[in-house]
Amino acid sequence: MAYYLAALPVVYFGTQFAAAKAMNAVTKWVTTCDDLKNDSAPTIDTATAIVQLYTALEIKHPAYTTLLHLKAALDQLKYLSSKADHSARKWRMVRKDFSTTNTALQVQRDRVEQRIRLFNDVMQSANLQRDSSDQ
Repeated sequence: MAYYLAALPVVYFGTQFAAAKAMNAVTKWVTTCDDLKNDSAPTIDTATAIVQLYTALEIKHPAYTTLLHLKAALDQLKYLSSKADHSARKWRMVRKDFSTTNTALQVQRDRVEQRIRLFNDVMQSANLQRDSSDQ
C-alpha cells in the first residue's frame, strides 16, 4: 500500500508533463502549418496562350523542341495545380501543412517560366537569323 501512495505523485506529474508536451507539439504544428499558395494561374494562362498560338509550328523550326518541352512542363504544372486545389478542398475542415506542395508548385512554376523565356529567345534568334538571310 505504501508503494501505491508513493507512486501516485509520480504518475500524476508524469501524465501532466506528457499531456503538456503533447499539447505544445500540437500547438506548434497548428501555428506553423503553411496554407496553400497556388498562384500558378497566370503562368498557366500565358503558357497555354503561347502553345495555342504556335500549334502550327513546323517540325523543322529551331523552336519546335523548346515548344515540346514547354508543353510537357505546362502539363506537369496543370496537374500539380489541380492536384493541390483538390487536396485543399479535401482538407478544408482539417488544418494541413502545404509547405511541400507549395515548394513543388514553385519549382514547377519556375520551370515553366524558364521554358517560356527559352522559347521566346529561340524564336527571336530564329527570326533574326531569317531576317539576316533575307537581306
